[in-house]
Formats: sequence, C-alpha cells, structure tokens
Amino acid sequence: MKKNIITISDNGSISVPANVQMRDFEIAELFGVMVPIVRSNIRVILKSGIVTADTHCNGTFYGNTFYPDYYGIDMIMALAFRIQSLEAEAFRI
Repeated sequence: MKKNIITISDNGSISVPANVQMRDFEIAELFGVMVPIVRSNIRVILKSGIVTADTHCNGTFYGNTFYPDYYGIDMIMALAFRIQSLEAEAFRI
C-alpha cells in the first residue's frame, strides 16, 4: 500500500489524499514545529482516548501504551487543534 501524506503548497493550498499515513516527523514538518511537540501531543491525545491507536500497522510499546509508526487523518486533525502554528491554523481553516 502506498503511503500518502498531507502537503501544504507555497500558495497555501492543502492537499489531503485518501488513506493518509504520516510519521511523527512528517507531521512536525507539515505543521512547522519540532518533533518533540508532536510526540508529546500524541501521547496526550492517546491517553485521553480522543483518538485510539491504530493497531493494524507496526508500532512500539512504551509501558502499557502502544504508539503506532504511522498516524491517520484522525490523529492529524486532533493535533491540528492542539498545536499552535501558522500551518496548523491553515489546516484547521
């Protein structure tokens, strides 16, 4: 299966393909923030239960929590509302 990522072009148009699969560093690049910001927000979102981890793809267990290698559109949308950056604001709009 081909891995699809969301992109924001130079003119501000956002391309959201079907079946989005992005890694944490790709999400950080999309929103223009550092990777630790994305990872800490992912932990909070998973712990709160707003979005559940997709266990169909590979991942890592830290304690009792499963962190997938790839995140879908549901996690990216949740992150867009937690992260404060110009790119995240453009994604929300």
